[in-house]
Amino acid sequence: MEMPARDIVELYRENGKVIFAKSSWGKWFKRVFDEGIDGPKYDGEGLEKTLKDVLENKTFGSLPKKVMISAYDTANRSPLIFKSWRDKYSQLPLWEVVK
Repeated sequence: MEMPARDIVELYRENGKVIFAKSSWGKWFKRVFDEGIDGPKYDGEGLEKTLKDVLENKTFGSLPKKVMISAYDTANRSPLIFKSWRDKYSQLPLWEVVK
């Protein structure tokens, strides 16, 4: 699945209020308590919903080209490298990898 950068920008323009929804004070305090003050500003629920809507049930391995995505696990303080051609990652939902 290819998506031009202009379409990604439009996706964020259309869904920005969902992706970057303000948390209630209770959710914010819980996140600070669970993850610390340096945790994420947004809970990710809006981004997850939007990505699921757009990417549906596509898997990482179903992409037409080999793709490698680097990420960082903030909880374990370690880098992650997702490779679409590796069995370990190929069946992961695409929305989960790009989130």
